[in-house]
Amino acid sequence: MSVIKELGKKVVHPVRYFPSRGERKRVSGARTLATGHRRVYFYHIRKTAGTSLNMAFMGLAGNGHDLNEALQKNDKWLIAEGYVFVRAIRHLIEEGFYFQGGSHIPAWRLSLPAGTFRVTCLRDPVERVLSHYRMLVHYRETGQDRASNEMLWLGETPSLGTFLDRIPKAHLLRQVAMFSERLDPVEAGDFVNSLEFVMHQSRFDADLERLGKLLALPLKPYRAKSYQNKVEVDDGDVARLREMMEPEYRMMGMLEGAG
Repeated sequence: MSVIKELGKKVVHPVRYFPSRGERKRVSGARTLATGHRRVYFYHIRKTAGTSLNMAFMGLAGNGHDLNEALQKNDKWLIAEGYVFVRAIRHLIEEGFYFQGGSHIPAWRLSLPAGTFRVTCLRDPVERVLSHYRMLVHYRETGQDRASNEMLWLGETPSLGTFLDRIPKAHLLRQVAMFSERLDPVEAGDFVNSLEFVMHQSRFDADLERLGKLLALPLKPYRAKSYQNKVEVDDGDVARLREMMEPEYRMMGMLEGAG
């Protein structure tokens, strides 16, 4: 993101969201979590069941699927049944007037307010990248106009090898990049260990249940879209991918309770 664009957002967003500020502040101020925190923030890494986690929180206020769709169509904030939800907008996230927020914004770009319960969800590094690859192939095969800037990573004839040649390192190592600007797995691991709660996609339902008990919230699982389309991948490319993901496996090995 350019410096000019970032500075523009710092001016535009406070003005754009000012009319709703009072209502968001009033409604969000009525809730305190069982842990004493004022809000939950989710560091959302793509293809780690993050949308399902967002919907679980939104399910407290109604149908998680419907509210999540409404939030995406709305202005990145929503009030439902006394809960305030925000997404994607740095100004709204750092302002802190919400019950649950989340975004793909790297952790090192954010300054969260005190009293924020921070959570993330991780996934086996190879599985996550393969899921990302399958998603893009699915978009191309079905003619969906989504993630158009990432379609170049597939090449004219999609192959995992071409994808690995073209995907930027910060996207390939997204689980490290979320927590370290330098893509340092040790720095990323230290940050993850500082979070209030860490989930894993492979045990999502069990972790969600533990999270719900900790926060004294009746969180229930919702299922987001899954791209399990049959895509041929070369064993050699998968082996190469595993080597490329070594920094993420190193980070995972640092985590408290790893494995």
